[in-house]
Amino acid sequence: MFSSANHDGTTRLTNHEEFSGVLVTLIRPFLRTPKKDGYAAFNTGLKQRVEDRTALGPGA
Repeated sequence: MFSSANHDGTTRLTNHEEFSGVLVTLIRPFLRTPKKDGYAAFNTGLKQRVEDRTALGPGA
């Protein structure tokens, strides 16, 4: 996971996972959809939580 502050005061979060090794070719089809769905759910939940806390003000 990587995050960086943008010039407009927002933050960008990037998820990245890299697989290597002999068996990756065999298991890659099983890794694609569930991981992407999991990342999307995590990102959506995190975004909502941060926005909710920001709306409450400092120290929330």
